[in-house]
Amino acid sequence: MIGIALVPMGSSAAPKVQKEPLFVIGAAGDICGTHLAWNNPQRHQYDNVADLLVAMGVEKFLMLGDAQHEDGFLADYLTYYDAEFGKLLDITCPVPGNHDYYWDGWAPNNPHSISNGSGYFGYFGEIAHPPLGYYSFDLGPWHLIALNSPLVFDYDYTVPGNPGNEQWEWLKQDLADHPNSKYPGTIVYFHHPLYDWETPNSPQWSSPELVPIWDLLYANHVDIVLNGHAHNYQRWAPQDAYGNFKADGIRQFTVGTGGYYMNNLGHPPKPANFIWGQDGDFGALKLKLFADSYSFEFVSITGSALDSGSFACN
Repeated sequence: MIGIALVPMGSSAAPKVQKEPLFVIGAAGDICGTHLAWNNPQRHQYDNVADLLVAMGVEKFLMLGDAQHEDGFLADYLTYYDAEFGKLLDITCPVPGNHDYYWDGWAPNNPHSISNGSGYFGYFGEIAHPPLGYYSFDLGPWHLIALNSPLVFDYDYTVPGNPGNEQWEWLKQDLADHPNSKYPGTIVYFHHPLYDWETPNSPQWSSPELVPIWDLLYANHVDIVLNGHAHNYQRWAPQDAYGNFKADGIRQFTVGTGGYYMNNLGHPPKPANFIWGQDGDFGALKLKLFADSYSFEFVSITGSALDSGSFACN
């Protein structure tokens, strides 16, 4: 596959971080299809991604959605995803993607997809926080928020009482309960990215429905947003919900490199706030969390760190 990979650009204001991190976490999405892992450079290398995460020694694995393609049959999670990623289940903190819901959306006589997600919730169980799949947890001074982005597309968050509105109200309260004064670092992760630069999508805006979510996250000094959905790796400069560079903005990492297949990055000119990306190697993002800063590496299944840097918290 021919793609575009830009030279990584580090931070000129990278903080001095303490030698040992408080926590090490990994992240990747878009992982399996209905084919056992095999030696194809462009497809079905999720076994290598699972082995990479084990080798990284991560304490938590943030599964960024679309664990199973094309449809979320429970039998397929058990046959394909579990065969390699089952060894990470005890440390997995998942969020659902669109493919994790597709079976229930398309099957005759089944309710709307968001009402069920039976394969996804059936496989992950209580760690997926059924029935709607959003939750939060703390790692020392870091607060992590897992959102269900399909809810954003299927419901009007401004209409009281529907699942999209319930997630919105929950998120506002959760952020208020975990202020920067107590939690210097905040990571929010969900499947669909607001910003995307790949073919054949638009040159920047992937999911404008997410603007209100980003507005809320930016107002509460969130540091990092992690996404999947785009089957490549992308790192964006700190920005707000409208594409404006902000020194105290949110850094979005898209890590749809979990093993299923790759999508090409976009055609030049690249968006102003797009820093670096690659569409040739499966891999995972490794985050080291310190008291008031973090470092990151995107590590290929070859073991090479293709992108890295460190930043202070907002």
